[in-house]
Amino acid sequence: MQALFYFISGRDLVRLLQNVARIPEFEALWRQMIHQPQTLSPKFTGILQILQTRTSRRFLQSRLTPEMERKLVFLTSNVKFGLQKRYQDWFTKQYLSTTESQALRYDVIRFIVGVIHPTNELLCSDIIPRWAVIGWLLTSCTSPVVLANCKLALFYDWLCYDPEKDNIMNIEPAILLMSNSIPKHASITAGLLDFLCRIILNFHPTLTEHIKAGVVSSLHQILEKRVLPLPTLGSVFDSAKLDAELRAMVQDIFGVFCRSPPSPPGPGGGGGGGGGGKEAVFSDDEEDNTPTLNNTNSKRVKPSPGGAPINSAPLPPCSDLLSVDMKSHMSTLYGENDSEVKCLAMERIVELILQEDYEQEILSAVGNRRLVMMKGPGIQTLLQVSLTWETFEQMCLWQLFSAHDIALAQILPILPRLKFSFHAEALSAILLLLKQEKPDEDSLKQVLCREVKPLSDMFVVSILQHWCQTDADLLAEILSDLLSTRCPATSPNKRKRGGQGQGLGAKAGVTPPSAERILGHLERVRYGCKVLFLNTRMQRALHIAQACCTDTQRTLYSNLFALLDEGETSSTTNNCSNQNSNSKSNSNKRGRRVNRSSGGGTGGSSNARNSGGSTGRQSRATSASVVDISSESRSDSSSEEELVKVKPAPKKRKKAPAVLHSDSD
Repeated sequence: MQALFYFISGRDLVRLLQNVARIPEFEALWRQMIHQPQTLSPKFTGILQILQTRTSRRFLQSRLTPEMERKLVFLTSNVKFGLQKRYQDWFTKQYLSTTESQALRYDVIRFIVGVIHPTNELLCSDIIPRWAVIGWLLTSCTSPVVLANCKLALFYDWLCYDPEKDNIMNIEPAILLMSNSIPKHASITAGLLDFLCRIILNFHPTLTEHIKAGVVSSLHQILEKRVLPLPTLGSVFDSAKLDAELRAMVQDIFGVFCRSPPSPPGPGGGGGGGGGGKEAVFSDDEEDNTPTLNNTNSKRVKPSPGGAPINSAPLPPCSDLLSVDMKSHMSTLYGENDSEVKCLAMERIVELILQEDYEQEILSAVGNRRLVMMKGPGIQTLLQVSLTWETFEQMCLWQLFSAHDIALAQILPILPRLKFSFHAEALSAILLLLKQEKPDEDSLKQVLCREVKPLSDMFVVSILQHWCQTDADLLAEILSDLLSTRCPATSPNKRKRGGQGQGLGAKAGVTPPSAERILGHLERVRYGCKVLFLNTRMQRALHIAQACCTDTQRTLYSNLFALLDEGETSSTTNNCSNQNSNSKSNSNKRGRRVNRSSGGGTGGSSNARNSGGSTGRQSRATSASVVDISSESRSDSSSEEELVKVKPAPKKRKKAPAVLHSDSD
């Protein structure tokens, strides 16, 4: 039964027993496992048998709490690379802040290595990779003992790796961490390489050859699965940033994987040490990512020893028609078997093809419409895919859009889906395109469909302020029509019953943008576009929107509606004074007509009384109409109510003109 437990738990059982080896009971168990394994079970042959058994995921999961497991899964599947610091700080404060909790680092690394295996889609995304999380756990260690145990947890699957039983994902984080740490954190790579070389010799002296074979098998699997190409792996083992002692130890153990193994001196050349020194200089240049296509040292592309290429292949037909330089690089590409030399030759070929005159030729062909690289039906799909590209790639795409004269209407549908924090390149390009156009209804709809928040998103504010400076009247006309059509119609009868209004968007339909979103954008530009709100049509549209608002919405947009009240106060006062002066002059004229008619006879007094009564009613009707005008400036629905009430007044005045006409006759 004990042996069965050993086989099920796998190689991590040995790692855990190492942590308690000083306890007397476990020390006796260790001696029994090493010297007398048969006493534990007849089928148990020794520690190597356990080390060759892969640990089940369930055992690795059992070392963490479910909450820690959820946090680690979230960190490695949802957090973008570069934005992980606050999550890491929280995790450290929550679980790794005490001295006793430092032992959890080993188990966290084993959990990441053995349990969290991301998909290919996740590996190609911008989510933080596993090697970066493990690098954070290593660099935040303060105890040398804890750091050594963390490195052992990282390389533990390397020691007895079997391609048929083990998973490539268990050895991937360690090699990627060493490779990606060379440019800026070479000390991490040096520490890991030093540990790997020493653990082969010191983990179990009697199993040194087995452990070395397991590590070498891991490296072969890394090359076979193309986790790293051979030149990159060679740059890890032969970096000039490693000290001489470590490089010598790495050369001794992993010489077959090193990029520049010692070579015999050639005729007229220096010895092997000198050649190794030159290769180290070029290695350092490559690690710093400094060489370009124009300044790559041509000495690195050297012919194979003996003057004849190994495994040479014939050049393709018609190769004699190529230029001298092109043919030379083609010969290198087809004749060499060194992957790095072939890559450099391919770079030279690409450089020769992409000359400046060729770029001008392409631009000329695009400008003359002889070359069409993109068409209408696939533009939206192309835009959606390009949002995941690098900044330079997106800028090149927008330059191609500009060269092809792509209609703005084909680009704008993607605008509402762009996020301010993640799609700065696309938003900047669309903003520049919109500034070159005049506002129209379709463009404004797409612009106003964007979210009002966050307040740091100034896209809508910028384009509205630009249009307000160049075409304020046209912008006000389109905005007023759009706002009026997006507000629900309210009936005067419903208003009479004391309802609070239906609210914005209650009957606004499904077509974006909603009235509330339009008001939200107008609220943000009310300081920078004051001339926009002085427009008469804009004032009328805001009146309609205010009437349709709920009490909560009126409070929310009170500052916006305050501009409406200020603009209408002066206009209403002027209209009322003009109406009063006109009504007084009309009443005086009618009074004089009545007096003249009353002087003609006795019947004139009754007519005068009738006329006077009608004049009074007329003045009251006039004042009612003045009140009606003032009320109309406050609410369209209220104005309809007042007009309904005072309409019967002019009908009663029809009798007076008839009497006046008979008297004059």
